[in-house]
Amino acid sequence: MPRLNTGLSLTKTQEGIAERVLAYLRSSTERKGVLVAGLSGVGKSFLLESILQDIETAGGSVFDGELTDLRSYTKGSPGSIVIPVVVNEVTRAEELVAELFGKRVEEFVLPGMNSEEITTYIRTTIRGRKNAPSLTLEELASYSLVIPCIVGRFLLDVSITKEHAAKIAARYLYQSLGF
Repeated sequence: MPRLNTGLSLTKTQEGIAERVLAYLRSSTERKGVLVAGLSGVGKSFLLESILQDIETAGGSVFDGELTDLRSYTKGSPGSIVIPVVVNEVTRAEELVAELFGKRVEEFVLPGMNSEEITTYIRTTIRGRKNAPSLTLEELASYSLVIPCIVGRFLLDVSITKEHAAKIAARYLYQSLGF
């Protein structure tokens, strides 16, 4: 799914997770494995890209690849590793990171945006567009399940109907939960 360049900064929810991740990384010089978990498209990679410099300053790095490549990545990375992971891969990621680091992994869950955050996201994303979406702001927020990537999908097709929006959301949930 294409990513929209919205020029947004972190939401309050994302800032809270970012602060917790960084506090954990700074809590000791011990090498750590950290998971940032959430549904696909909720903003895990955006969050970690936004705080990458702080993660690196704390002696860590971000691994945003396939879990099957994590073992080889950790061999070349002496510091802590932060990994964005979708919810249906959390158990596998926890097991792998525990094996590689010899201890339990710390997990931070990034939820979907709250209604205020998704409304701001939508307004910022559609600002200056020639074609307004066919759904109202409230419908976009509701049908998107407050997940930014779904809003992005809706905004790629300005003529989207409520029925099509509902099907996209349902398909997203079906795939994201591993069915």
